[in-house]
Amino acid sequence: MNSVWALLASIALIRTTLYNYLPEKLRLYISARFEEWTRRFNTDETMVFKDYQSSKMNQLFQAANLYLGESLPTISIPRVTVEKTENVRNLTFSMEKNTEMIDVYENIPMKWKYFSDYSQGMSKHEIRWYELSFHKEYKSLVTKCYLPYILERANKIKERNRVVQLHTAAHDFWTPKPVIIQHPMTFETLAMDGNLKKELVEDLNRFMNSKEYYQQIGKVWKRGYLLYGPPGTGKSSLIAAMANHLNFDIYNLNLSAVSSDFVLQNLLLSTANRSILVIEDIDCSIKFQNRESGIEQPIKYQQQNKVSLSCKLS
Repeated sequence: MNSVWALLASIALIRTTLYNYLPEKLRLYISARFEEWTRRFNTDETMVFKDYQSSKMNQLFQAANLYLGESLPTISIPRVTVEKTENVRNLTFSMEKNTEMIDVYENIPMKWKYFSDYSQGMSKHEIRWYELSFHKEYKSLVTKCYLPYILERANKIKERNRVVQLHTAAHDFWTPKPVIIQHPMTFETLAMDGNLKKELVEDLNRFMNSKEYYQQIGKVWKRGYLLYGPPGTGKSSLIAAMANHLNFDIYNLNLSAVSSDFVLQNLLLSTANRSILVIEDIDCSIKFQNRESGIEQPIKYQQQNKVSLSCKLS
């Protein structure tokens, strides 16, 4: 024990001497070489995942948040933050500041630690980040397998936890605050011909599993259904059952409120990838010419309705 204290005292004396008598450039050089020398004896490597990178949300930080949060209820950890918001189905768990946990991947321990601080300056804001530490020999495994695995798991967790929301168009954009849908209708409770229902469910499942096929043949991954019938025949209930089955948001579009092809295209491009677009009364928004009578469409109508048929059908 005495030898250890003597060594520490010697190091402190050397450090004081360096700072008092050596030029700054030489001190920095010696310090850098010393850190390089000590790193050779360190077997661990650390990766940092900040919440924002260049003012954009870091997807790896978000993924780590979801992935680690799923494991927190099953492990022993001193403090855990628990939340429940209206746009999430289940409870969400997250690590408290300066806490750590061990995740095991392919029988390899991965140590995660969560940090939080506030930026310096006029506008203070919270800065959050994770640090992932592991043995340096597993760096290739972490970058090529572990991190992609976390991203994949996080996407599945996000889909499982999200609730179905209804988006409506207001002039040239979707309303910023969608309405949460808690419609009880499912395919199990939907009053529909049994064979037709089975065929529809199988078609939906087949479509969900064909995304890679659509990419291979160069087609857009989408599926269309035409629902027709008088009010009260179950069209809205069927849409609700489809949304609950797929866990997709619903975008409700009334073409009478769309002023041009440009606006319609912008609305379509701003919908989420995994969603249901409902275009109401599409037949009522198109005025067909009576070819037998030869009567042309009035000029006044043509000026008001600037959305073309080809754009509606695309």
